[in-house]
Amino acid sequence: AGNRINTAINRMKNVNKLLLLFAIFALTGSMASVMAQIPTSILGEYVGELHVSSDNPLIPDQTFYDVKMEVKENNPYSITVAAMDIGGVPLPEYELNEVIITQSGNGYKLTRNGVLNIVIDEIEIPGIGKLYDVPVKITLKNGYIENDVLTLDLEAVATVVIIIFPIDITINIGFEGTLPPPPACDPVTNVNAQIENCEKATITWNAVTGAKEYEVTRDGVAPVIVSTSPYIEDFEFEHGNSYTWKIKTICDQNESSEVSVSATADCEMCNPVTNPEAQIEDCEKATITWNPVAGAKEYKIVREGVDPVIVTVPSYIEDFEFEHGNSYTWKIKTICDQNESSEVSVSATADCEMCNPVTGVSAGEPSCEGATITWNVVAGAKEYKISRDGVTTTVIEPTYTDPDTFWAGVTYTWVIVTVCDENESEPVEITEMGNCMQGINELTNSISVYPNPTDGQLQITNYELRIENIEIFDVMGRCVATVETHGRASLQLDISHLPSGVYFVRIQTENGAVITRKVIKQ
Repeated sequence: AGNRINTAINRMKNVNKLLLLFAIFALTGSMASVMAQIPTSILGEYVGELHVSSDNPLIPDQTFYDVKMEVKENNPYSITVAAMDIGGVPLPEYELNEVIITQSGNGYKLTRNGVLNIVIDEIEIPGIGKLYDVPVKITLKNGYIENDVLTLDLEAVATVVIIIFPIDITINIGFEGTLPPPPACDPVTNVNAQIENCEKATITWNAVTGAKEYEVTRDGVAPVIVSTSPYIEDFEFEHGNSYTWKIKTICDQNESSEVSVSATADCEMCNPVTNPEAQIEDCEKATITWNPVAGAKEYKIVREGVDPVIVTVPSYIEDFEFEHGNSYTWKIKTICDQNESSEVSVSATADCEMCNPVTGVSAGEPSCEGATITWNVVAGAKEYKISRDGVTTTVIEPTYTDPDTFWAGVTYTWVIVTVCDENESEPVEITEMGNCMQGINELTNSISVYPNPTDGQLQITNYELRIENIEIFDVMGRCVATVETHGRASLQLDISHLPSGVYFVRIQTENGAVITRKVIKQ
């Protein structure tokens, strides 16, 4: 029996490392601290050496390199050993629990009350076979963190039973690892601050990779922690004053330097435009105007379906094919240095219909009682303007009665223009000869006008009645000369100043009779 025990023990030399490692990593089960408020600077992954030794001569000293132990916040803290592959045996990740962390000197002490009893389900020993339910007692003898160095001193006692004999193997486990420097915590970039109407400040910046949160401070105001950009501060800012904010990136293990940004409060109002007007001409061009606004930097004009336009003067012309009958609306906004005004709308309706001239014009028979001029109704006409000899009359209906006396032998001309809402038509002329013969038959033989044709001197003689006045008209019906005779029966008339052509001499006698004679001026 003794020989069998010695043989088993010798064979265990080949597997003691395996048993040892099972004991070590079973040890690192889960480690929670009852100490609150430990700094985050001691959290993280420590990389170092794991040293194994034993008083048992069968257990050789051995050191494992690049072993990772992570101290992390987990209920509230824990220590985890990363998965390893030692001697071809993959070991899972374990946690060490029930450890108390307290501040001690310049560092932090790790302790654990009592013994941690674990059981290794199965161990296979060459030449002997498998051993089941191997108990292991683990004690944390000492632990300390100082200057980013983690030191652990543990003792593991594994009890194996060979045949019927229990054998206790005491193993000392020591770990020393260093916490690598934390990753860089970069400061924020592209920082911008804007104060709106002295009521609200908006601070923006680009997100920082690895940032946990951001701290925003301003003089006289408590720091504010935000998780993302932007930060909005509601406050009564004073016009003209400059305000500065400082933004700091906070990462899991460290913080960045501060970045400052400033903005000046501007409370001056940006007033909307007034007296806006819009007019569409011939469905081809729209003109929008408004009164200038004090303090305006520029104006923004928007029409639905059209890109906004920025202008610096209080007017805008849009060239476009507007559709007849449609209404179009423009919205105008004042833009000042720091803010913008509300929008003001103005509309106009496109009217592309032409203003047509009159047709079917008739002057009837101009007589002693007057002349009636008529024409056809023009669609879209608002009114009509009718003129003769420089005198213009406006009428709504397509008819006009001229109350003058229209003498026989004299030509009279009327000019008619259609007036629409936005424009006017081309003028239309109508010319007619007068038909008034009042007194002419009785006086025809008693009045002589000679020579005819004449080079400019006319002799006019009435053999029966005195002459009251004489008027001379051109072929267009315009009066070109008037002579007061003061009751003379005969007189000489000088028309040498008139251009060559045909004229009509209208003679009125003392009894009111009027006759007209045609004269040719050479």
